[in-house]
Amino acid sequence: MKVNNVAVVLNKVISIVQCVLGGVGLFIFVVSFLGNIFDPELQLDSASIMLFIIFISLSVYTLYCGIKRSKMGKKLKNYVNIVGNRAIVPILEIAQTSLEPEMQVLKDFQWLIKKNFFADAYIDYDDKAIVLREAYSKILEQREREEQAKKRIEYVSVVCVCCNGTTKIEKGKAGKCSYCGAPITLDA
Repeated sequence: MKVNNVAVVLNKVISIVQCVLGGVGLFIFVVSFLGNIFDPELQLDSASIMLFIIFISLSVYTLYCGIKRSKMGKKLKNYVNIVGNRAIVPILEIAQTSLEPEMQVLKDFQWLIKKNFFADAYIDYDDKAIVLREAYSKILEQREREEQAKKRIEYVSVVCVCCNGTTKIEKGKAGKCSYCGAPITLDA
């Protein structure tokens, strides 16, 4: 599985920035709010209280986003190890191996693909699987070569001397009658 290293580094940096800004903002606004509430000389009006609540909420949300990004970075490593270089991996298998709910794995991969962490992966919603484009295209190429090889084989119809049934066998080879199982050889 190809991982976009730029996206990984960018995620790490954004995660750190969000955690620092959220943590510092939360500390500053909570301390300021509590200081203003317990100061007997200040009387906070409802607009000021609302403003503190908004800034505290924004700080909490920023901190939450940073922690979530950090956790996704750790999950990414686990998912990469599970998927490896296999062409198609069922989401159920990933969920069972990572001990995560199947819907959570699906959401995680949607987010990781949307944020360009994987250069060559997509979700096959019909088969509920993660598909690696490059590995899957190699499988398709191999199947195509096998199909082409099968098309080059010539078959002939032969009437069985035992039951008079008609069976197709590969030209130049012996076979068995499809009806009675008697050996059939081509007389050249």
